[in-house]
Amino acid sequence: MLAGISRDATTFSGLYGSGGEPLMLIERRTSKDYQPESVMLDATGTAKMMVRRTTVHPTLRYTLLSPDGQHVGSAEPVGSGATTMKVMDVHGREVATIARLGRRWVLRAVPSAPPLLRDAAITLTFSLIGMD
Repeated sequence: MLAGISRDATTFSGLYGSGGEPLMLIERRTSKDYQPESVMLDATGTAKMMVRRTTVHPTLRYTLLSPDGQHVGSAEPVGSGATTMKVMDVHGREVATIARLGRRWVLRAVPSAPPLLRDAAITLTFSLIGMD
């Protein structure tokens, strides 16, 4: 999922509950003309949040947007590299941390994180996994 690929692509991933019920869908969009973005959809297919990459490798940064385009948060690397990302609300408060451990990605949401921003962190984690 890197900018500069030679074709436009849209893929979907699903997140399911223990009973097999769909919890959310993630639509990933890539293009040779713009940075990749992921749209978090609820189980009915309604857009709830967009995670848009705003910079290229090696220092990845993301912005979190509501369906109407309002900035509601961001994500940026912690330290010098992209192995740990901090997800923040629009006021700069941390809502989640995403870390790469070997070939695995781990997400830790702050217990008081708003559910929508927690779900946006899950969406970002899926996006990062897709880059491996």
